[in-house]
Amino acid sequence: MAPGSVRPRAPSGCERLRAARQRAPGAIASALDDFDFRRACAAVVDLASEANRYADTTRPWELGSSGRLAAAVAAIGELSAVGRDLGVLLRPFTPALAERIATALAGGAPGGPVFPRVSVRH
Repeated sequence: MAPGSVRPRAPSGCERLRAARQRAPGAIASALDDFDFRRACAAVVDLASEANRYADTTRPWELGSSGRLAAAVAAIGELSAVGRDLGVLLRPFTPALAERIATALAGGAPGGPVFPRVSVRH
């Protein structure tokens, strides 16, 4: 953020997401210290699930299209922060995926989507 700029106010509900972001690293570290990979992975999934709930609740795509651009930018900023966190937190489990996430969110060279769309033929 540029000096002197004002951070857009995050939409309601971001406190819960921010709390999940703060809990996740400690929960993962504690689980890994105990060699409990299932619990560590569950902590990563809990953070991703909270981000999904936040996205479903705030619906930044609707905020932007209804003219509430500042709120949309704030919500997307919160979700981007979670994405960056996940890029770090996933490193012990899926290093290649963690690197793709980190590169994508850092504005790295475009290499396609982090998760390519899967087509199912019936």
